[in-house]
Amino acid sequence: MITDLLSALNSTLDTCNTLIRHHISLRSCFKLKRPSNLNTSDEYLEVITEGLREKANDLKHHRLQADSLRTKIRSASALVIATVALQDKYVSIG
Repeated sequence: MITDLLSALNSTLDTCNTLIRHHISLRSCFKLKRPSNLNTSDEYLEVITEGLREKANDLKHHRLQADSLRTKIRSASALVIATVALQDKYVSIG
């Protein structure tokens, strides 16, 4: 389940980064042409790009949290397995 979450986060982050690159490329095209009616479009692209960057940072944060959770789950699982093995050892001795 955590692996699926991490996979979805990575995929979404890749999509977000692709959109950021696309919008930066569009903004650079607008800067080359620069007719007066494109100033507003350039401003909109800048706002969209900034929003995408914020979402990309959020996704990176969520990915780190999910990875940390996966590590904690693995540690808890190892602890349970070790405890059960230890219990089985003492039950077979007694």
